[in-house]
Amino acid sequence: MKTSLSPRQMGIAVVALALLVYANTLANGFAYDDISIVQTNPYITDWRQIPWLFTKGYWSHKSGGGGNYRPLTIITFTVEYALWGWHPWGIT
Repeated sequence: MKTSLSPRQMGIAVVALALLVYANTLANGFAYDDISIVQTNPYITDWRQIPWLFTKGYWSHKSGGGGNYRPLTIITFTVEYALWGWHPWGIT
């Protein structure tokens, strides 16, 4: 008798477990540093700023510093804002 899961079943089980564990957070809004990094970042609200985002740091809108260079993260936030505004779950 075979009792092990197939790779497909294992993948489905992992996704189901992740959804189960985080299901209670789906109704939440922005929290902690999301407010500083996302909601109060003027560069996220304008997709035309994307070229600029490749030259600045993660916190440049707050401290002017170049530390934490993460352009892909900030560009993703910019695209998400363009798609569904300030709805963290992506539902408008």
